[in-house]
Amino acid sequence: MRLDELTKGTVVRGVLADRAVKVVDVEWFGSDAITLTFTDEATGRVGQEVLFRDHEARLSVEESGRAVVVAFNKWD
Repeated sequence: MRLDELTKGTVVRGVLADRAVKVVDVEWFGSDAITLTFTDEATGRVGQEVLFRDHEARLSVEESGRAVVVAFNKWD
């Protein structure tokens, strides 16, 4: 997973060693580093972690934070 995919509301594994976190905010520093503000899904506590591109390999999405809704008009 790429750092660019970490968006508000996304539940991700690999930030903490043994459990998922929910992204609260992402602050970029250049194009290779972020400060990730998150909520620990197990305890509800808020935390922060600085992540770099070399951390991407350990990250995986558990649940996406953005839903896409597509509506179709059947008369078109």
